[in-house]
Amino acid sequence: MPTLRRALIAGVSVLAAGFGAAGAAHAEAALSQPDRDFLIAAHQSHLTEIAAGGRATALSSCPSVRELAPALVADHMRLDQMVTATAARNGVALPALPNSAQTQSLADTAPRTGRDFDIAWLRMQEQGHLAALRNGQQELAAGRAPDVRGVAEQATPLVEEHLTEVRAALAKC
Repeated sequence: MPTLRRALIAGVSVLAAGFGAAGAAHAEAALSQPDRDFLIAAHQSHLTEIAAGGRATALSSCPSVRELAPALVADHMRLDQMVTATAARNGVALPALPNSAQTQSLADTAPRTGRDFDIAWLRMQEQGHLAALRNGQQELAAGRAPDVRGVAEQATPLVEEHLTEVRAALAKC
């Protein structure tokens, strides 16, 4: 009897795992390509901003950057939690790292110091936030999933605010 019970439990576990995987595959298949693309690009953007902000907190010589960097990190961590939760609900696997262009941007700021670092970091932030805004606009124009569109709608005003703050810091540093 214990052997039969173990076999039944194992069978039910395998069946449940199969339904879970099928459900995740179905959820991902149900999302449009623009929805999937948005989630992936947004996540990679947040990973980049979090890494860059940590670096700026440690290396910046400009008070405006030292003040801005931790705020950007906190905001992008919060935004990324929304992205990762939405991706998980929809069965979208997110990459563990920024894309190659973002990785290169991070590497380009690494050897810099002082004001040179601050200006390079702020320019990277400006370009990254412009790209994030374009990504959100593409999602709002072409995305179909209400929860994914909701992430783009919630992120847009904050990303716009970040861009304004980055440009103000550029004028001060």
